[in-house]
Amino acid sequence: MDIQGWVSAVATIGFGLYQSFYARRSVVLTEKIMRGEKLESEAKKVEWWIKRHRNSFVALGVMVVCWIPYFATPRCPKEFIQSWGGLGDRLFVIVDTTDLMKDKPKRLMLIARAANHAIDEKTDTNIMRSATFEITSNPMRLDVFVTPEFNLDASKVGLIQEYLLEVQEDFPVEAVHSLGEAEKRGAKILGSRSGGSSITVTPAH
Repeated sequence: MDIQGWVSAVATIGFGLYQSFYARRSVVLTEKIMRGEKLESEAKKVEWWIKRHRNSFVALGVMVVCWIPYFATPRCPKEFIQSWGGLGDRLFVIVDTTDLMKDKPKRLMLIARAANHAIDEKTDTNIMRSATFEITSNPMRLDVFVTPEFNLDASKVGLIQEYLLEVQEDFPVEAVHSLGEAEKRGAKILGSRSGGSSITVTPAH
């Protein structure tokens, strides 16, 4: 959430609490007067304040209602992937880890696939998997090697898609054969990027 939203929200809530305090104070003083206590002067001061700011109560209510959609609407997700591409026999992403350092000892990994709209990305088993990497200071680079098992012909569809995942320390990389399996084993997809067919990848030897 942006700082402007927080400042406005705190100001709105603070003003509301301030007015509520005086409204409650007026009720307490009125009850004391009814019991015969000599507090008319103080009660009149409070009642005068409430009358003077009566219109502000309405404005406060409108402000609160207007802020409901702001807090109810999800904020834009963080963009962790700064850049991506291919280099020789590998694909890579450069990651902004500023907000991920707090998640240690969790780790990061990369999964890549030939983008093919005829196959569900979550069930596609024609993937490349990287090892898991300790989260380090920003920026951080992750690489995934093109393995002989990967069907390079599938990349002729025009795009190679790379997925950044956050996983547990003991994540079983070798047991994962699709994005869907990775998520079932606790992986969280932080973002993905696609590159055109100009990205050159060749099987590792």
